[in-house]
Amino acid sequence: MNVVQAFVSIFLLIMVSGAFFVWRKKYPFLLIGWLWFLGMLVPMIGLVQVGAQSHADRYTYLPQIGLFLLMVWGGATWAAEWRLPRELPAGVALVTVAAFAVVSYNETTYWQNSETLWHHALADTVRNHIAESKLGDALLMQDRFQEAKEHYQNALEIFPQYASVANNLGYVLWKEGKRSEAIVLYQKALQFSPEMASAHTNLGVALRDAGNATEAVKHYREALRTNPGNVEARYNLADALVDLGQRDEALVQLREAFRLAPNNEDVRTRLRALGAP
Repeated sequence: MNVVQAFVSIFLLIMVSGAFFVWRKKYPFLLIGWLWFLGMLVPMIGLVQVGAQSHADRYTYLPQIGLFLLMVWGGATWAAEWRLPRELPAGVALVTVAAFAVVSYNETTYWQNSETLWHHALADTVRNHIAESKLGDALLMQDRFQEAKEHYQNALEIFPQYASVANNLGYVLWKEGKRSEAIVLYQKALQFSPEMASAHTNLGVALRDAGNATEAVKHYREALRTNPGNVEARYNLADALVDLGQRDEALVQLREAFRLAPNNEDVRTRLRALGAP
């Protein structure tokens, strides 16, 4: 929001609040509904942080009760004051509900899956790095790497400090065999989010793949420091330790991974390969 938009918004807020306050005795429902709306917006405007409130429609549901309250009571009061035929407000209400039903049904068609939802978000917004990222994630889950890469690149172009996107794009490049480019992106992700366990794990995989098991071990250990329950990092750490000839510690890590995920077939196979009982 730019300065002009902020000024206009504040001006309208003051004008509407002042008008409803002046009319509070004659039309008390206006002030009640307006105060409900403003009061329920408090957790949504950033004063109290509760998540990505600026992007989620669900955060408007409770505040809108106040707006519906003042509109419905206002409509009923003014219809009575103007002595309108009962059929007219009833017809308006019916048409309004029908219109909302049609719009709601149309909106649900975008919620078929993550891909359709984020495609719609991109169609309705400009330079939306979150939608680009989420669409990339949805495509990555389907192994559509080229399409995912394009959206991750778009997200990073809009917001270069997006650590999770740098990490995911690095993974896509690693799958394409572009090892050095993947390493650069993993390092970039860790530059902006040093505690990101998945980036440490991915970087460890890329470094070991490049023949640098010693550095890979450092990143696996860092991933486990931030997330001790990371079975993937523990399993990969064991493999890197085997490369370095540290079989005993590798067995310790594999046994811990087995304790955390006893049904993980990769862990069981690796334990058997090392001769563990």
